[in-house]
Amino acid sequence: MIKRFLLHGVWIVVVIVLITYSINYKGGNDAMVAQVESQVTAISYRKPILVRKIYVSPGQVVDSGDILLEVERPDLALSYDKLINEKLQIEKQIERSEINFHNSVSILQTEFEKNTRVLSTEKVEMESIVMLEKTRITGMDSLSDISYTPDFTTFNNKISVIEDQLTALNAKYNLETDQLKGRYELEIFQYNSDLELVEMEILELEKEKDQLIKRAEKPSTIGNLFVQLNELVPPYSTLLSIYDLNPTLIKAFVHENGVKNVQIGSMVKVESIHRKYSVEGQIIEIGSRVTAFPDKINPLLNQKSYGQEIFINIPEVNNFLNGEKVFVYVIEDEE
Repeated sequence: MIKRFLLHGVWIVVVIVLITYSINYKGGNDAMVAQVESQVTAISYRKPILVRKIYVSPGQVVDSGDILLEVERPDLALSYDKLINEKLQIEKQIERSEINFHNSVSILQTEFEKNTRVLSTEKVEMESIVMLEKTRITGMDSLSDISYTPDFTTFNNKISVIEDQLTALNAKYNLETDQLKGRYELEIFQYNSDLELVEMEILELEKEKDQLIKRAEKPSTIGNLFVQLNELVPPYSTLLSIYDLNPTLIKAFVHENGVKNVQIGSMVKVESIHRKYSVEGQIIEIGSRVTAFPDKINPLLNQKSYGQEIFINIPEVNNFLNGEKVFVYVIEDEE
């Protein structure tokens, strides 16, 4: 009798536990367990650097514009000087091309003017002879005086030949001038193109030079410091980590069974587990693989849980604490 009573008691307890678990499971099935995190930025360089000055320490709060550290890049000064020298050489080539062009045009023009002057003088002389002979013939009084008749056709032919030579000389001068100008403009275009590329590279190096003094972009908290003074750091190695003052990222985990309506762009309600506080956020990324829950938010004791990572963005102005545990509920669209 006592055994039967105890057995009934155990069954009652089991039923109550199952009902409680069922109720909790039903509510929890619509929620994702999550943890509030601050956005972390890892500071590194894509080239080898030498650490010269460190102005911060782990846990320090910095304001926007505060200097974090100063470094040197051994390759940067060499590359910069090389480009500056290359720029000067191109500018000298442009200057030489301009001088050569103007000198060539000047020589061509001098030769053209000289030859034009010679031919023009010959033409004037011929025209003067013709004019003089015509005047002479007009002033004769008798037929006996006309014993000599000049050959005007010969003179006129010579004048025509000179005029043709002047026309040809002018055409040659214009052609050679255009050819000189064309070669000059092509050279200048090429030099200017090279100069533009070099100036762009110089500008890029100047930007990189400005980055040798690393400043905080916004109010933040220094995380870990991974380097020390005068250390030569390989490319892409993290020098220090820096966290936003206010947590803006929620890393949630959805069980393998899934939560309905979980998709990028969905609006969610983020609610603290231990206090009455919540904000709205938006899903910005969904993990592509199943991974283990972090121990802090693992719903099962002494047993690993697996699920899919969900990343949620929340307003920068919020009252959550970094690392605080929360539940995330998908907000159903109203029909």
